[in-house]
Amino acid sequence: MCFSKKQIKTRVNLAEHRSTFSAATKLRVARTPSPAALLILLALVTYGDNGLSPTSAVPIQVSAYQLAASDLIDYDTDGDGLIEVDSLTMLDAIRWDLDGNGSSTSSDYSSAFPTPESGMGCPDTGCSGYELTADLDFDTNDDGIVDSSDDWWDSGSGWQPIGDGSSDTDATRFNATFDGNGHTITNLYIQRSIPMIGLCGSLGSTSVIRRLGLEDAAVSGQSSVGALSGYSAGQIETCYSTGDVTGNGNQIGGLVGHSEGSIIASYSSADVTGNGAGSSIIGGLAGVAGRGTSIKASYSTGSVAGIGRESLQVGGLVGVSRGNIEASYSTSMVSALAYVGGLIGDKGGGTITNSYWDTETSSLTVGVGSDDLDFNGTLGAGETPTSGVTGKTTTELRSPTGYTGIYSSWNISIDTDSTADDPWDFGADYNYPVLNVDFDGNSDTAANWRDFGLQREPGPAASLSETLNNDGSIEVTWDAPTDLGSATSVTYQYRASTDDGNSWDPGWTTTAVSSYTFTPAPSTAYIVEVRASSGAAHPLGKASHITTTPVTEAPDPTDATLVITGDITSVSEGSSVDIRIMLNQP
Repeated sequence: MCFSKKQIKTRVNLAEHRSTFSAATKLRVARTPSPAALLILLALVTYGDNGLSPTSAVPIQVSAYQLAASDLIDYDTDGDGLIEVDSLTMLDAIRWDLDGNGSSTSSDYSSAFPTPESGMGCPDTGCSGYELTADLDFDTNDDGIVDSSDDWWDSGSGWQPIGDGSSDTDATRFNATFDGNGHTITNLYIQRSIPMIGLCGSLGSTSVIRRLGLEDAAVSGQSSVGALSGYSAGQIETCYSTGDVTGNGNQIGGLVGHSEGSIIASYSSADVTGNGAGSSIIGGLAGVAGRGTSIKASYSTGSVAGIGRESLQVGGLVGVSRGNIEASYSTSMVSALAYVGGLIGDKGGGTITNSYWDTETSSLTVGVGSDDLDFNGTLGAGETPTSGVTGKTTTELRSPTGYTGIYSSWNISIDTDSTADDPWDFGADYNYPVLNVDFDGNSDTAANWRDFGLQREPGPAASLSETLNNDGSIEVTWDAPTDLGSATSVTYQYRASTDDGNSWDPGWTTTAVSSYTFTPAPSTAYIVEVRASSGAAHPLGKASHITTTPVTEAPDPTDATLVITGDITSVSEGSSVDIRIMLNQP
């Protein structure tokens, strides 16, 4: 049997020694060689100017030894039992260790975590999962778009979810802890026409996913589709998603497609779309909240739409809820054929407590779609609203600045000790509530909303004023908000009304400048509203407004008179004269 130089070099890394071999050479290898490695190491090699040769050979001795401790890698440097992940290659390798104990026979796993210390460096009790130690980005060439030039494109299919749930048992689900440690995974890209789609396809009953942000995700699948997970029977806490989530089937959610576990202190600003002919069970946070689900202190803000001709059971927070929901809300715009609700599409069981939807941003007066028995968009005789679900205007949801009024029961326990955990920050009277989370894990820093993604909307635009121009137009100008919220810069939206806000022309229009100019109708006052925006899927600032002064008649430049004052008839060379030119309009 003969081996090429390349084969031998690749396996035993002898390149630097190729000119020094002799009959007395002894080669030491790390640990006990595999059978394949022994075949290579026992191959006959020669020495000389040409290095290794497969034809003329002398034997060498092989003995096994352990690498020095300094050569081995501790993958749990903080000793918390969680294997540390700082690259997409490491993240990908988790699929070969779904129980998180750090043991796998996959060569892909050993390539991602080479030369580990015994037990991956975890304590004597063993490893129990993984944790991020860096932000990760699927836009690997940093050109602003995920495409064929990026490492995880996979012919356009993108990321392959971890844990496919193919056997419908925990054996094929991720069933360990994954701690994001306040880090984000950006530009997650998946385009696969199969079920169980997300960063994780399926999460088992003992899984825990926490402190993880998924930003600018573009996730598309068939059924059970979510940015974080297609299916979850475990615990999801302090996680969020932004971007776009799309499904051609059922059970589509901004964070989770189908939940049978818990979702605690989490939110989604992702836009969620069911675009199949019969795509149903669609929610801003979760498509389905099953009987085993508990949702606490969570919310959604992205748009939610079932655009198929038979799309049903679509809700701002959850599409179909059979579990329990407490102290949560939605501001999502929601649309579908039937069973459409500002908070829930279809309630099939469980309880909902102290939860709200925004009647203005959702454009809905029905909170639970299944309460609307005749599907006409309102609740009439014989149609009873679900207890614990209440519609509020934008102003009503923003007005309380603490645990008072509609939020007096929101200081709840979100863990297992039954002690109030102060999960919400209410900001000023122009803010929606956002989550207080110790997202970065710094023990010296109290939980706060700034740790947890771009939650906070900017404040109102300031100092609105009007100017009547010579051409009869009115220019409305404003200053940037004094409070930018989570943003570092903002754009604006404006609209105008002549009938006290009953109709708007134009409707909300986006602009990057701090002004709006229009030509008014004679003797007509206009209400002009302006609000700041910190980006798609994030809440808009509270609107400021100005009522313009009616213009009785627009000036007509053709009626103007040019007036010149000053005597130029007696001007001599080298002298000066004062000449004034004015345009007088009637």
